[in-house]
Amino acid sequence: MKIGILTHYNVNNQGAQLQMYAMSHWLEDHGHEVVILTYQKNFDFDKLEAQKNSGSFLNFPYYVKNYLFDRGIGLTLFNTRKVLTHKRAFKRFDTEPYDTDDLDAIIIGSDEVFSIDVGCNKMMYGYGLKAPAIAYAPAFGRATEEELKKHEVYSLIRQGLSHMYRLSARDTHTQDMIRSMTGREVPLVCDPVLLYDGSSFIVPVKPIRKKYMLIYSYDRNMVDPGEIKAIKTYAQKHGLITVSLGTYHKWCDKNVVCNAEEWYSFFSNAECVLTDTFHGSIVAIKNHCKAAFFIRENINAFKMKSLLELAGLETHRLAEMSLQNLERVLAQTINYKEVDYRINRIARSSEEYLLNAIEDLKKRRDTELEEYNNIECPSKYPCSGCGACNAICPQEAIDFQLNNKGFFEATINEDICINCGKCIQACPRYEQEKLTEQNNVPNLYDYPVYALQSNDKSVVQRCSSGGFAHEASLWALDHGYKVVGAVYNYKKNKVEHRIITEKKDVTKLDGSKYLQSDTKVFKEVIKGARRSKYNRYFIIGTPCQISGLVKAADSEKIRNQFFFVDIFCHGVPSYKLWEEELSRIKKKVGHSEFTDVQFRFKKDDWHNYCLRIDTNRKTFYGSREKELFYQVYFENILLNDSCIKCEMRKEYTISDLRIGDYWGKRYQDRSDGVSAVYACTNHGNKLVKELLSENRICRVGPADAKDMLKFQNMEGYHQVKLHDKAMNILSEDDNIMNAISYYRRKMPRKQQLKLALLKISTLIPGKYRIKIKNSIKSIFGK
Repeated sequence: MKIGILTHYNVNNQGAQLQMYAMSHWLEDHGHEVVILTYQKNFDFDKLEAQKNSGSFLNFPYYVKNYLFDRGIGLTLFNTRKVLTHKRAFKRFDTEPYDTDDLDAIIIGSDEVFSIDVGCNKMMYGYGLKAPAIAYAPAFGRATEEELKKHEVYSLIRQGLSHMYRLSARDTHTQDMIRSMTGREVPLVCDPVLLYDGSSFIVPVKPIRKKYMLIYSYDRNMVDPGEIKAIKTYAQKHGLITVSLGTYHKWCDKNVVCNAEEWYSFFSNAECVLTDTFHGSIVAIKNHCKAAFFIRENINAFKMKSLLELAGLETHRLAEMSLQNLERVLAQTINYKEVDYRINRIARSSEEYLLNAIEDLKKRRDTELEEYNNIECPSKYPCSGCGACNAICPQEAIDFQLNNKGFFEATINEDICINCGKCIQACPRYEQEKLTEQNNVPNLYDYPVYALQSNDKSVVQRCSSGGFAHEASLWALDHGYKVVGAVYNYKKNKVEHRIITEKKDVTKLDGSKYLQSDTKVFKEVIKGARRSKYNRYFIIGTPCQISGLVKAADSEKIRNQFFFVDIFCHGVPSYKLWEEELSRIKKKVGHSEFTDVQFRFKKDDWHNYCLRIDTNRKTFYGSREKELFYQVYFENILLNDSCIKCEMRKEYTISDLRIGDYWGKRYQDRSDGVSAVYACTNHGNKLVKELLSENRICRVGPADAKDMLKFQNMEGYHQVKLHDKAMNILSEDDNIMNAISYYRRKMPRKQQLKLALLKISTLIPGKYRIKIKNSIKSIFGK
């Protein structure tokens, strides 16, 4: 098999390099072709590291100050030589980008690949990979679940880990984190350096003539005067020189630049070893050194404690760096026969884990990975037909067809699927679990909201609410975006998303479309954005559609080419219901061709809209209270399964804007329509302000997030069991009236009474019905 290793390959650190060498050699010894996978490291959480690693000539002053002046010329020269040494050694390895598509498997690890010290590297959690991933001995380092939530990456990491082909952990902290986040019980395995035969690392090195105490600590550590004094006093007392190996400490008698294998080789000749690093401890153990291990609680406590417990060397830990402790610990004889027994035991089990994982993948990949495919993977959140998986699938193995309930649903062609997992990365239904488990997810209550209206009164009349989406779409076209939105297809009598490039076509997007849209065009959108950075898209869709597209764009690293707008969504009814409605309408207007369909035409009032259908013969008006389509839609029973359980349509959003009608008491007396617009990003807020400054829109009045959201369904739907039974009937019977009759007989008395009153209210003329309704709202508040 051709296997890629995804780890910290470009780190100026002998331990990180050595674990990569060990894994590479182990795989090659077992007959596999190996490549090291390259990637661009993320530094979003550490601006200094980002500046340091940007490679720009403008950072020359930074290096001069932070290295040459602050840390000294000795350290600067040493680290320069160290980088060059590492690069020379690294040239022996074959490399490919992490998202290469010619691999059979990817090993993620070892080392702190799950850490977020400086940023979140999504590929380390499986995102963007085009081969199944086996996480071998990964570690979170110091990261905790609280820190992941603080940096708003908890859900992303949790989802990536949940769908990884095989998972393990290098230390108990990481093991506990994975269990808590995913519910998966994973084995504890050893670092690859412990897995691989250490004698294979031994290379000729220039000998150090004097007896030496080997020091291995990062150059930012062991700088405390008290620590230095204790170490130097111990070395002098025992006739040793101090040798810092692979890192620079000016207080040491000798500082040695070396590559990872040379570094390993120097340990075997040391009189004793003092280290406060994980890999330094491992190499000391592998070389049977007399050693003292110092754990720094704020840096490496988790992995160091786990290693010493594993090896049975807790008594060789320094409680603090003092001469007395050094004397006590280094005077103790280490029973390496017992240590080797412990290490070999976990090495054997670790090797078995890795061999089994690779062999299992090789033999049963086609069948076992079905569980991890987006279409088949079990989830309490059904497919919403958002289209993201189809848009991102590199094999075009996913399509959308109407199912037996009348909803678009993803289907997969097993013959051409390569199990790359990209569909999982984009699918929003796995994202939803975090919304029910986390209390600190950003939501609409946290964002500024505006009550807005187009300054073009004809636009307001044509649109469902205040015409904001229309004006925003025109703005997008003016600023080089292609607009993507829902359009009614009069030939198919279906709703579909289309790409709009001309202003004259923006009116096709106007108005609510109370049906599920066909989103096959999303594939063209993603391809277009990948093809050129100058292709930019302004997309309006339901929350599930936008969530999927955001995740797809993120995984393809093209998010900055999009402007995302999602809408307040009540859910979508079955196309079987719409077909029943159309058959009734055609009996009234004749079988003439439809020329315009407006689901929410403001015939009498914004609050008392109706269904308007124009044909080449006549115009049909159907009131909300009389039409079967509206009645069933607002009874909520025949909405898509995904809508009933949807969290995305509530207060959570990852779009730039959330828009909808500003329902509620504040604007209940207005008959023209008001748009509620939530600016969820700086990008979104900037757009609103530009439209205001350009006089395309105006503020209707004050806006309050909490007040507005009271009149949206933020709680979810009731009668779930009744819904499920009605949908089962719908799936087995082409006559939708049987499902409607069933649930109307079974629904609660209160709801039956409400339906009866609704029918009676249709006897009252529309304009009077509006006044009565508003009066009731004024009295009862809703």
